[in-house]
Amino acid sequence: MKSQEAKSEWARIFAMCVFTFPSLGLLLALGCSASGQNGKREPDKELHNKSVCVKAADFSPDNKLLIVALGPNGPQVLRGRLPQQRAMQLWDVESGKLLHTFWPDERAHRVFFFDGGKKIFASDYTSVRVFDGATRAMLARYQWDAWPLGMMPDGKQLLAFTKHDMDYSLELREAATGKVIRKFRTNTLPKLEPPFVSVSSDGKLALVPCGHGKKGIDEDTTLQLWDLSKGEVKIAFDRKRNLIDPLCFSPDEKFALAQWVEEWSPVGKHKFSLVLLETATGKVVRKFESPSNGTQLVAYSQEGKELVILDVFLRPVETESATFAQGAQLRRLQIKTGKESWSVLIKTNDETLPVSVFSPDATRLFVGNGTTLSSLKGHDVDRLQMEIWDAVKGKKLHTLVRQQPK
Repeated sequence: MKSQEAKSEWARIFAMCVFTFPSLGLLLALGCSASGQNGKREPDKELHNKSVCVKAADFSPDNKLLIVALGPNGPQVLRGRLPQQRAMQLWDVESGKLLHTFWPDERAHRVFFFDGGKKIFASDYTSVRVFDGATRAMLARYQWDAWPLGMMPDGKQLLAFTKHDMDYSLELREAATGKVIRKFRTNTLPKLEPPFVSVSSDGKLALVPCGHGKKGIDEDTTLQLWDLSKGEVKIAFDRKRNLIDPLCFSPDEKFALAQWVEEWSPVGKHKFSLVLLETATGKVVRKFESPSNGTQLVAYSQEGKELVILDVFLRPVETESATFAQGAQLRRLQIKTGKESWSVLIKTNDETLPVSVFSPDATRLFVGNGTTLSSLKGHDVDRLQMEIWDAVKGKKLHTLVRQQPK
């Protein structure tokens, strides 16, 4: 039994090392330091080991519920052992009322509603827990050797990525059981950070951002358009075409929005635009200027005439109307004219990149940012931010307050 537990623990650590890409700059900004020469743990490290931040979030298909997963900030291998670092909170979207807090035995790095919003999928690096949204009970728990990229439109299957040695695969799996339905071989490692993937509403097409490929194969591929019905790459975009992150498909699946790098910078200060791609050919048919210098979140409005956009700023940006420090801008853009209907600034804390998600109907936006640091002496520094915004009117509806462990 002990031998089996030891193997399981080594498997856990190996999986986490494969899928975790900690940011050194972020750790330094939060005051994470190495142990002193006397071997004692530094106070800042004690704080960081107890940190809490937003890791993932998802709206239910009917737009009425929101699930938010909290976890530790930074490297995951030795963290996430405290109850507050494993909390999952279920919220009522319209009232902003906390309905329930789950305290699972492992923290979740991805959460999804599935089965029509009746169940909740919560994944860490090695296992999955399935919860009933109504009774709050845990229905299932199973071992997991994949990275979930996104829930499929049918609400039953997930698109996931697996890596065994140098064998890369995209897979369709049952969310309830983890069973592999279909496997697609690939030479490219998807980018395992937001935005993970974009899937068309009919489930036939997927835009997958790429990190790097096998040595000598697809090393410069930045984005792939997959035909999931055939299980093959339809179009591969390399670095020369300047396309990186997928954003969303049009309701008729004829077009897809992606992030376009207008100007590459050796220090990471790239200049971006939005582009409309023709899914049949991969041709860029429209370009929208953007003030963003970071990641973006985009959805089509309910009537299909506007784009609802969240621009994230990683450094100060000057626009015609204002100068933005780090934060985000929520705006609506008319597709036909390219003009903004309105825009509003969302201030965010600077500890972490925002975790953001639109509701399925694009009328609500969740923004989670910042951290809470708790020292062993009981002093808290709480900069955790969780907000629900009206994406139609550009107004903040609710500030959510996390529940402490009992």
